[in-house]
Amino acid sequence: MEIDLKILRYDPENDKKGHWEYYKVEAEPEERILDLLHKIKWFEDGSLSFRKSCAHGVCGSDAMVVNGENMLACQVLVKEVSHTVAPNKSEAQVITALVDAGFETTSEYIDLGD
Repeated sequence: MEIDLKILRYDPENDKKGHWEYYKVEAEPEERILDLLHKIKWFEDGSLSFRKSCAHGVCGSDAMVVNGENMLACQVLVKEVSHTVAPNKSEAQVITALVDAGFETTSEYIDLGD
């Protein structure tokens, strides 16, 4: 199925406030939101920025707002958050995600010790 993602982007060098960008991604219902973000970053827009670490729901670093709710992108499946729009057309599925916040990562966060 084709998913329309609406992602809030922010570039502190060029934006006074965030702006929405739109992406179309092929996805299966069982794929995770994190998988869709990877597809965009790897194949469409290398400037997309988001946090992730373990990708197994343990660290919580990929927490984001998806369709107005706080979620972990590594745990949420497409089928759980997509909703159909324009049913008379191509049954487009829509997901809204707030990512790309331009986080500062401190050494305390990176250094997990032994």
